[in-house]
This record gives sequence, C-alpha cells and structure tokens, in this order.
Amino acid sequence: MYGRRPRNLPPIISAQGLSKRYGVAPLFQNISFTVSAADRIGVIGPNGSGKSTLLEMLFGRVKPDSGDVAIRKGTRLSYVAQISEFAPGVTVRAVVELWRIGVRPEEIPDHLPQIGLAQVFDALSYYADHREQVDRFIDINRVEDHEVHPSIHGK
Repeated sequence: MYGRRPRNLPPIISAQGLSKRYGVAPLFQNISFTVSAADRIGVIGPNGSGKSTLLEMLFGRVKPDSGDVAIRKGTRLSYVAQISEFAPGVTVRAVVELWRIGVRPEEIPDHLPQIGLAQVFDALSYYADHREQVDRFIDINRVEDHEVHPSIHGK
C-alpha cells in the first residue's frame, strides 16, 4: 500500500480516576474513559447521577475531588447546557430569523453577542421540535423591515 500512514494521535479527551462528592454522599467515584477522533459518545443515567457535573469537569468549570482530565491540544469542546439561559431580550425568534435568512449557526453569536453557540443550538433544537408553533408566532408578529434592527440584515 502506498500513501500516508495514519498518525497515532493521543485521545481527544482522557479522564482518569474522576470522583466527585457533594457533602457526604459520593456523586460518582473513579470514572476513567478516553474519547478518540472517530468515537461517538453519549452520557446517560438517571437524574442526579452526575452527568452534567461530569461534562462540566471536562470543560474545567467543576473541579474533581480526585482524578485528572486531559484535553488534546487544539481541541475545541462545546455542549448544550441542560438549562439554557438566554440573555434578556434574546429569543428563539431572534435566532430563528437569523438562521432563516441564511446566517450559519456558528455566525449567529456575531449578530447576537449576548448569547453563545450553545444557546443558538438550543434555540434551533426548540425550533425543530416546535416549528409550526414558532412559524405561526413569527408570522402573526411580523415586524416591518424598517422596524428591524440593522444588525439583523447584516448592516
């Protein structure tokens, strides 16, 4: 065979011996795993079992009581929070209307800087699940072009 040999890259994420407790009761203990480039993963479990806490550890927002997390250099992590919080005045409608006119999801925070990509995906996910209701609301509450803020039109 001719061609390039695949490089042996380290895992994208390596978590070793993670433990977390709140008060006396452990939330989880001694969790270890790796995530490699081709892996597709899901985190499932009952409410209160520590799924969100584990993800927050990967982002460095929560420190484990024990264990280590290593993220491969150059990796960019993102996730949609369990409870998305929108800044005052930002609505699903604002996100959807930008998306409808062709603004790519990753560019929407450039137009609505008070939200991040996670909130954009939350809004678009909500829209996907409630499209008819949201479309009807947008049509009923249509705003004339001269009343729309210039940033919506990219000006």
